[in-house]
Amino acid sequence: MTIDNYFKELSSSLKKLPKKDREEILDFYIEFAEEGNMKSYEEMVERFGTPQSLSSKIYADSAIKKISNDEKETGKIGKAFAIGMAALFSLPFTFPIAISTLAIAFALFLTIVAILFSFGAVWLILAKVAIVLFIESFMFLNPFVPGIWLKCLGGALFLFGIIIAIITGTIFVTSWILKKITILVSKIVKRSTDNV
Repeated sequence: MTIDNYFKELSSSLKKLPKKDREEILDFYIEFAEEGNMKSYEEMVERFGTPQSLSSKIYADSAIKKISNDEKETGKIGKAFAIGMAALFSLPFTFPIAISTLAIAFALFLTIVAILFSFGAVWLILAKVAIVLFIESFMFLNPFVPGIWLKCLGGALFLFGIIIAIITGTIFVTSWILKKITILVSKIVKRSTDNV
């Protein structure tokens, strides 16, 4: 087999990466092979491992790099998580581990959804109470009773503050959990490919 076959297999193994990233990675390894004067498939396997194991390492590195570059953007962490899972599933010998990891990830996902649902229910209840308090506070302006009016208005504003804190905390915790799971999956993939 020729070196071109190696790069064709590597390219097809990296199809879950964006096209630009995939091309940069392939260019890097092609240039490395040319500088090292590697001419056969076997030389590439001896240096880098099989195309599948190299792609697993690349996926794991890409997921960790995405997290470190985009820590503050929640949407990007989701992409990094997807790349980390792609890395895990690209390992042919860890399919049972991948299935069990996927089952655990699904259970965590359901737990997160349940927690978010409960926070959403609390948020809706607090929002309803805050709106009612806000509207009710203006009823005390006609027979001007400043003490009750200020208590109702202050209570409504306080509840709005709690709602904002719940939403902010939920977003922060969700992105933190996804980041930690992605790093864990990427480390598992790197350890698995290093042992090959």
